[in-house]
Amino acid sequence: MIAHSSQPGHLASSDNGFRLSGEWKLVSGVDAARWVGLLALVLDDGQPRMTKTGPEWRFCLVPRTSVTVRDTWHSTGMRATNSNTVTTQDVPVAADMTVTPDAAARIDRPLYRVPVTDQIPAGSAAIVLGLARAAIEEMAALSHAHTGPDGSPLAQQPRIQAVFGRAAARADAARELLLASLRGLDAAAAEGRPATEAERAAELGALSHAGETAREVLTSMYELGGSSSLYESSRLGQLFRDGHTAAQHIALSSAHYEPAGRTVLGIPAADPAL
Repeated sequence: MIAHSSQPGHLASSDNGFRLSGEWKLVSGVDAARWVGLLALVLDDGQPRMTKTGPEWRFCLVPRTSVTVRDTWHSTGMRATNSNTVTTQDVPVAADMTVTPDAAARIDRPLYRVPVTDQIPAGSAAIVLGLARAAIEEMAALSHAHTGPDGSPLAQQPRIQAVFGRAAARADAARELLLASLRGLDAAAAEGRPATEAERAAELGALSHAGETAREVLTSMYELGGSSSLYESSRLGQLFRDGHTAAQHIALSSAHYEPAGRTVLGIPAADPAL
């Protein structure tokens, strides 16, 4: 198992490769991992090494035993991920244990042609949309037992029914938008061509929309749960906390709407990740 983080440290050149130093927060699963993949900026004489496209970045694979893990993950949600902080100081890394984020795949099949930077963020969206759907299902089951002020089950009240209808429509629409954007990337890979900037930006818009939608759905279900949602024993409360924690991931930031919007307008996205 490999845990990873994209919060960069730095790599200094050495005779046998590099030496890795830095601090990486939110390294999920690090306590269970045998290896850690850490992003770092390559430095020459203390200055960033420049390429045609900008500073050189590399992912470094280092054994879990070569890093220090600090117990910093004291969160309100997703506690079991143990997303602790990793630090290193002058850890040796062989050159062939590093790779640039835009490196070409060694296997030429469609699955491997989609850039890693397009593959990884989609998982974050899948998680929050799955949690949103789970919250809908949990609250739907509870609504047959919970009653309103008039004594009738919540499930029989038109206002409550409308909340469920709206939440389900939003969650399903966000899921389909995400899948549609990913199908565009898959189609480009199958055709053996790089995805266009507009196709890649469409995924960014779908990611922002997924995070935004999940927050709305989770909050609406949590509100319907009333005071029972407050307790640690409440599955609905746990889904709410985990979902809002997951939605804080930078991959789901509303800032992604900006480059997505620029491509809709027909102007350059001006996003280095694209």
